Amino acid sequence: MTPKRILSLVLFLIVAGVSGLFVWQNLPTRVNAVFKITPDLAWDLGASGQPLVVLLGIALAAGFGVTFLLMFGRMSGAGREARRLRRQVESLKDELEFARDGGNSMSGGPV
Repeated sequence: MTPKRILSLVLFLIVAGVSGLFVWQNLPTRVNAVFKITPDLAWDLGASGQPLVVLLGIALAAGFGVTFLLMFGRMSGAGREARRLRRQVESLKDELEFARDGGNSMSGGPV
């Protein structure tokens, strides 16, 4: 094993251990959460409350989801730009080749 792989494994085990310990310690903790949209309109998650770990997991998943959507939009825009530039380069190559031939590339040979 390379030192980089060993370091990655150690970091993974530390993160997994700390995360597992957090879940194990906070699983019995319940939180009453109410999302107030307006003073009269609210969404109650239940009178008995929801586990803290579940609420944090939902928040983490939502953050990753929003980030993925934003990055997907940027990546697709960059892909469109790359395709446009590639077509432009091909067009310029064709024009350069035509200019080098002296404009005779359509006739099939020298005149």
